Amino acid sequence: FNIEELGQLKKHLGIWWNWKKDKKKEEYLVATMPKIVKEIQEKFKLARGKEAKVGSTPGFPGHFLSKNEGEIIQLDEYRSIVGKIMYYTTKLAPELSNVARELATHLSNPGEEHWKALE
Repeated sequence: FNIEELGQLKKHLGIWWNWKKDKKKEEYLVATMPKIVKEIQEKFKLARGKEAKVGSTPGFPGHFLSKNEGEIIQLDEYRSIVGKIMYYTTKLAPELSNVARELATHLSNPGEEHWKALE
């Protein structure tokens, strides 16, 4: 194989790799996917007319979404956003697995409670 060294990794498979140094001058990597995060935020704002809230945890302990007994609300938009969250989770954020699973169980019947969980 003919191999070329192109320098430090910056982007690979949609993930941006930022090289940092800690206090001891040891290098470490920070992985981000700013494009998909921005897409999720924009889709949410377009669908709901307001910004998504930033939380310190990816969910609320002991809180589970119940089955929607009312009207289905914005089915296609909900599916699109949850799909992007699932993609982000598998690529970069396994800590979101429980939240993504919980949201995905309501892909066929999202209601107002499910949209509020996305906030």
